Amino acid sequence: MTRRPARELRHFLSCLNALAVSCLCMAMAIAAQTRDAKPPSDSQSRGQISGHVYRSDTGEPIPRAEIELSATDQATADTAGGKRIVRTGEDGAFSFPDVPPGRYQLEVWRNGFTESSWPRGEPAFEGRTDRLSISLKPGEKLENLRIRLHPAGVLAGQISDEEHDAVPGLEVYALLVKFVRGGRRQISAMGRAITDDLGDFRIANLPPGPYYVRAGGLIHGR
Repeated sequence: MTRRPARELRHFLSCLNALAVSCLCMAMAIAAQTRDAKPPSDSQSRGQISGHVYRSDTGEPIPRAEIELSATDQATADTAGGKRIVRTGEDGAFSFPDVPPGRYQLEVWRNGFTESSWPRGEPAFEGRTDRLSISLKPGEKLENLRIRLHPAGVLAGQISDEEHDAVPGLEVYALLVKFVRGGRRQISAMGRAITDDLGDFRIANLPPGPYYVRAGGLIHGR
């Protein structure tokens, strides 16, 4: 009667030993996988930002436009370093390679142009008239950005008095008129010039829109 319980005990201990060996092998395999798994390298986490700059009126590419990429938070600045500036090629193309993930802003300049138009409807972009905010993910490539610059306008003319004589040394302002929410009119001075000895004035680099021209206030000492 005592042999059966002894056999059952030996069988139980044998199964328990096999289970322990199996668990030990599984733990060693998991540890090996964890040890072999390597985090992505710095080069793999870097992305790219590229695109083209076009004229808003004709759609032609704009060469030699300056594109500035800068970080908008301290964490991004610590990994990306300072500002980066590139120029567009003859086809209007630009590219920022090896960009660490983070938050950036993109600004565009070109003589003879003013405000920019940015791509819409994409979650990475937050369009504004003067810059584009970008959130770049690890390894992400933002390509084919289409940036449009509006050609700058010029207001020119001549100021004369009631005798039709030229009025030199007179301040002239270009006042842009906009209507804001509620129908309220907003007037902003967008440019200033002083008439020359012939009464002529010229105000350049003006964004598109309706303007008033206001003349008044002599500049003394001319």
